[in-house]
Amino acid sequence: MAHGSSGGAASCASSHYGCTVSRNFSVVCEIEPPTRPDLTRARHQIGMLAPVVDDFLIPDNHIGRATVSSIAVANEVHAMGRRSIACLNSRDRNLLGFQRDLLTAAAYGVDRFLFVAGDKPTAGDRAGGLTVRTMIEEARAMTGRREFAGVEPFGIGVTSGSRRRLASWKREADFFFLQVGFSVGEFVRWREEPDRPARLRRRHGAGQRRDGGPAAGERSGH
Repeated sequence: MAHGSSGGAASCASSHYGCTVSRNFSVVCEIEPPTRPDLTRARHQIGMLAPVVDDFLIPDNHIGRATVSSIAVANEVHAMGRRSIACLNSRDRNLLGFQRDLLTAAAYGVDRFLFVAGDKPTAGDRAGGLTVRTMIEEARAMTGRREFAGVEPFGIGVTSGSRRRLASWKREADFFFLQVGFSVGEFVRWREEPDRPARLRRRHGAGQRRDGGPAAGERSGH
């Protein structure tokens, strides 16, 4: 998925065509986490797409079915020398489970997340007791605790629709994923709304991280 970036032009090399293309946007690709205890296919996806992708987005039990942990797959992405964004949903975890996941992520060096509510599960019910808002608050608080000494604050993303009003608590996120669309003007209008964080209006693109990194598109259902 392509999105605006205020950073320098990235270089995208294609060995297939034997050429190098310069661009000033980043590409985020959502990969399929395994539904079996085998990471071979995930590694294949990462290896094949690495030359043309800047960041890999890893879903979390997407479409309500069990998959290998998004944090584990994000660790595979890092092991292969690429950047990742691990999706974590509020549907499948309570506060203690969320704290465990953040500890695991910090141990692996996984530090960027997309927090979502999650689709309706195909088996069982929602865990309950956790929302995207409380996930943001807890993630911010955890890296300030003694046991997280030396751990950099997590990069946190949330989702929005280009025609929706941005909830005030979502403005604390570092980056935003917007519902996929085809109107550049609509995305620019979303960015320029008065209730948007000032850092969005200062940058180029529909949404940006505080550190000047990428925003991205969002698949339906996240």
